[in-house]
Amino acid sequence: MMSALRKQHPNVPVYYIAITPSPLRWAIWDEAVAVNEAIHRLILQMPNTHFIDTGEALMSDGQPSPDNYVFDRLHLSAKGYDIWAEIIRSRLFSDLDLP
Repeated sequence: MMSALRKQHPNVPVYYIAITPSPLRWAIWDEAVAVNEAIHRLILQMPNTHFIDTGEALMSDGQPSPDNYVFDRLHLSAKGYDIWAEIIRSRLFSDLDLP
């Protein structure tokens, strides 16, 4: 997928948002962390490709904060999306020199 994108748009910035922790999938969080780390290592070798990690901001006392998730314990709540969006927005605005 990246090679096709780079072929048509070689200079467009690409951002990968890391796998987000969730209470429902907490049992496999260590595996998700390993995947995030592997992807981050790959991204470091790709020009104009960036990694955004939102996980820590969604956690409390080392686990996903229940307030940041809806009833299914998988999807973010409005509060969780506000946190997630602010991290992403801040990064994009900073990297792209937006006001």
